[in-house]
Amino acid sequence: MTLLLETRPVPVIDAVIRKNRRLSDVSNGSGIEVVDTEGLRKRWSACWKMAAADRFVQVNWWGRTPTAVLVSAGMWQERQKLNKALVVPDSRVHERPSSDGRTQLTDIFDELEAGVHTVLLFHGKAKAVVVPYVWARKAFPELMLAEPVEPLHSDVAWDGELALVLYRSPRAARRFEREFEGAADPDFEADRRLLSPSSEQARRRQAGLRAVVYVVDGRVERVRAVDPAGEWADLGDGYALAPVSAALTREQIDERFPGLGLYPGEARPAAPGSPREYIDL
Repeated sequence: MTLLLETRPVPVIDAVIRKNRRLSDVSNGSGIEVVDTEGLRKRWSACWKMAAADRFVQVNWWGRTPTAVLVSAGMWQERQKLNKALVVPDSRVHERPSSDGRTQLTDIFDELEAGVHTVLLFHGKAKAVVVPYVWARKAFPELMLAEPVEPLHSDVAWDGELALVLYRSPRAARRFEREFEGAADPDFEADRRLLSPSSEQARRRQAGLRAVVYVVDGRVERVRAVDPAGEWADLGDGYALAPVSAALTREQIDERFPGLGLYPGEARPAAPGSPREYIDL
């Protein structure tokens, strides 16, 4: 995909912004603006223009879960040139006029679940990009963006066997279907792409992961087992290919995970504040 960009130098990010302060707290003109989704909606124009000026806008879902970062189109392309592992395939790039962003924020955040980067166009030129938070953490390590804290049930043990419940919107599910429509098993290709661990705590969770429950639009679609001895292939963009099994039947779920109690076709409302949660097996 060829984007029309205005060329500008990529700035050096000062260490003063490393603690995710608000712009008003930063004296040297560089910083990260932290907003929640409602704040982004109310200040949409100011936020994307700030990003276009080589500033950073971190967006927290429900005010607490980091979900996206707005960056300039120039910096977005520059980081892909510097690190081939960060290259975003055309299938995961969606262009939108910047004027449509405020009314289409729900769509933009739905697509983030599928790893989609939204390029914002102003008079036909790419100005800013809404990128997944996990990609931004890898692309801009100098920002020292914190690892998102995954919600867990209050009785979950960090070192025990866990199940991951992954919530997807219908739009995100359709995006995966389009991306892998030529694969022999599109659902399998989509389902095995999970977040790559980036901290010791996350690696401990990964080591204990035994099952993944996929929920679409509030209903369980599939349950897959995770091979504890299998290899996680890091894709370099914040995601990895997980060693998941074929979709399990109800009988197989009961046999392998008698304490799970989640079956295809059953309702499963999304956990507030995050598209995923962990439960103890």
